[in-house]
Amino acid sequence: MPAPCPNDKERVTEVTRSRQFHRAEPKGPRAASAARRAAELALEAAETFSPHPMVGHLTRLNQQRMWTWMRTEHGLSPKAITTYMISVRAAVNFAAVPQIVAVGDEKQEVQPLTSATPIFCNQSEIADHVGGEMSRPRDYIPTFEELGRWIDRIAHEDDFRYVVIALNTAARNEAIFDLRVEGQVDFNSGTIDLNPPGRRQTKNAARSSG
Repeated sequence: MPAPCPNDKERVTEVTRSRQFHRAEPKGPRAASAARRAAELALEAAETFSPHPMVGHLTRLNQQRMWTWMRTEHGLSPKAITTYMISVRAAVNFAAVPQIVAVGDEKQEVQPLTSATPIFCNQSEIADHVGGEMSRPRDYIPTFEELGRWIDRIAHEDDFRYVVIALNTAARNEAIFDLRVEGQVDFNSGTIDLNPPGRRQTKNAARSSG
């Protein structure tokens, strides 16, 4: 196994924890939980070939060893392994870009990695290596007419409101469940701010609830 590069000596656990804290947790409990689980699995898998795994240890061969461990120890499908490795890739890429973080009352610029180590997340490659079936598209996709008839049959007001907000905003489940009408709904403009408190709107504009 090649020795880790000097700029890759940041521990895997610190890199994944940093992204979880600065990116996943602000998105809500579900995103934080998924990132935490990915970090736990990645660390346990990496510890099979190094007691204190660094990012530089994540060679392509070692990543294949991680896939195999996830498959044999937890029975994960290629799709699930791919999802967890995508989270690891996001953490590594996040650590390779300068970030402004708050330390007490001060802001500091940090960049744990000077470059991003390639993380391989191709489901076909993972399936070929560990065995198992690749995920398949759903056999049935309703038409707009069928979807409309299904909405018309919704009996409970709470269920109806959830479906309408979900269809109009494509928001995360927890964002809809935690919706506060007084603070997030603008009846004048017909928009809903589904961001957590203090989080600025970025790519997706808030949409009308209809």
